[in-house]
Amino acid sequence: MDDKKYEKSFELILHAGNAKYNYLCAIKAVKENEKEKIKDFMDEGDKEMNLAHKCQTDLITLEMNGTPVDINILTVHAQDHLTMAAMCKDQAEELIGLYHEIASLKSQFEELKQFIHQ
Repeated sequence: MDDKKYEKSFELILHAGNAKYNYLCAIKAVKENEKEKIKDFMDEGDKEMNLAHKCQTDLITLEMNGTPVDINILTVHAQDHLTMAAMCKDQAEELIGLYHEIASLKSQFEELKQFIHQ
């Protein structure tokens, strides 16, 4: 594997790691009721995920164009990072939805409680 192929694997690790970090920050923001930060973190995560996918696509394109990509611990590690970032995004979207639902139910419960005590 030449330096350029190593470089793409490292870029993939970098961008996938950044994406995962941002998705985790979005989860933390929703838990802490920092609504204005949630979208920013998810958007930044998506930008990083797109860059990670571009690195993966570049490696696939090399292979398709007849330049074999060595399968080694670095390429496997890079793919693991991309997979984990994708899973983290899915979990972040689900958890954000759940936290919003819980907040809505809490609000409805408080309104009902006030109505009953009138």
